[in-house]
Amino acid sequence: MKAGDFAGLQSALAKLIDDARQHADVVVVTAGSLLRDHEWVGELIPFIERLADDHVWLSAVQEGLLLRWAEPQAAADAALLDIGGGSVQLVHGPSAKDCKIESWPFGTYAIEEKFDLKQGSDEAKYEVAAASLDKTLRESHLPNVSSLIVGSNIMGTFMRRLASLLDVSAKWDSESLSRAWRYCSSLPSDDFDEVFPQNPGFMYGADKAMLTAAVFANVLNVDTVVGTDASVSEGLAALVRDAEKRGVALAEAMPVG
Repeated sequence: MKAGDFAGLQSALAKLIDDARQHADVVVVTAGSLLRDHEWVGELIPFIERLADDHVWLSAVQEGLLLRWAEPQAAADAALLDIGGGSVQLVHGPSAKDCKIESWPFGTYAIEEKFDLKQGSDEAKYEVAAASLDKTLRESHLPNVSSLIVGSNIMGTFMRRLASLLDVSAKWDSESLSRAWRYCSSLPSDDFDEVFPQNPGFMYGADKAMLTAAVFANVLNVDTVVGTDASVSEGLAALVRDAEKRGVALAEAMPVG
């Protein structure tokens, strides 16, 4: 996390603290990946502890399961790919209450660090990263699925924008996703505002996200890939509503992972 990012997070947390004072019962749910940011975690925790006595740190597996809660209409034979900064989760099953999940430690930031993938890096570096991910996935026991739903913040909006730029007129597959990561990796950062004006900052990890999606689509042998704007926070809201209907506490309803 950069200093500017941390300052923005501090400001957001300060606003949340003010909002929390207006409610009697507050439970704070935080991505566990923040704990790995050793440079800032010591300063973050006091802010978070001021929000509420009850606090839940989400594991990568829990984040993937919450994304499934945010996609209740996903087909039973589809898989959701949750691409984060530190890890990637593959979620599959008929419903959020009956699904399985696998997690691997190669999110966008992790790939960038491990393979030294900076914006504008040689294509050969990306090919090495793709080959490594491919080998890891083929050694895993992956499910038989018919399609792949890719999520990472506003991935659905981003993939629709890319489809118009790259003339992906039919549907996304491993080949078109490979074209996407090559396109994204070749862009200078000065072009990010024009390519994705909705959220230019998203472009800094888009090349790695598209590469990851391409490898998964190829290994899973699916010919239909779609993006979704569903988020972990939306899944958490759905879980909270379900817990309230059943009269159980959030900590009890939270999936174990």
